[in-house]
This record gives sequence, structure tokens and C-alpha cells, in this order.
Amino acid sequence: QQVQETQAASEKIQQLNANIATLEETKTYLQESKARLEDSLSKSASETEAGKEAEERHQTEMAHLQARVDDLQSVAEAAKQEAVRYEGEKERLNEDKCKLEAHVVSLEEHQATMKAQLEETLGYKSKAEEEIMRLEAAVREREVEARAAA
Repeated sequence: QQVQETQAASEKIQQLNANIATLEETKTYLQESKARLEDSLSKSASETEAGKEAEERHQTEMAHLQARVDDLQSVAEAAKQEAVRYEGEKERLNEDKCKLEAHVVSLEEHQATMKAQLEETLGYKSKAEEEIMRLEAAVREREVEARAAA
């Protein structure tokens, strides 16, 4: 599950970085459009009344473009902050993964110890069973000898 969460965080970071790049390209395009509008506006300012009307339209359009640039900058900043947050989450998940892996190693070592103890105990049991069979055989032999002597 943590591996999946780490992968999801990585994918989200990549997606956010792609979104940031797209937003930066859009910002550049809008800034270039703004610059073209400003050039056009400076030329029309010296013209007739029609030039003044065009200037007003350009001013309005530039204000809208600047508002859009500001919005995109806010979105890009939020995306960057989210990417940083996901990176932190990814690091935390990797730390948790390392801790779990260390715990698994510890459990495997404990399992090996317990297996060795079980094998040792089974060895003692086997020797005890052999001793019991030997003693039972000796008892039977003595009983046969006792009956023969009687």
C-alpha cells in the first residue's frame, strides 16, 4: 500500500510539474500578447478619435490579460506548493517503507532463532524417546530374565 501511495505521489508530482510548465507557457504567451497590445496602443494614441477608442479597448483588454496572468501565477504557485507537499509525503512514505523492511528483517531473524530452538527441542525429544525405548527394552529383558529365573 505504501508503495502504491509513493507511486501515486510521484505521478501527482509529475502531473503538477507538467501543469506548471503549461501555465508558464501560457503566462509567456499572455505577456507577449500584452507587449504587442502595448505597442499597438502607443501607435494609435497619436491618431484620431478612433485611435482613442482603440486605446480604451486595448487598455481594457490589457487589464483582462493582466488579471489572467495574475490568476495563472496564483495557480502555478499553488501547484508548486502542492508538488512540495507531495514530495514531503513521498519522503515520509519511503521512511515508513524502510522501517517496515527493517522490521521484516528483524522478524525473519526471530523466526530463524525460533526454528533453531524448535529443532534443538525436537532433537532432545528424539533422544528422550530413544532412551525411553532402550529402558523399556531393558525392563522387558529383565522381566524375561526374572521369569526364567523363577
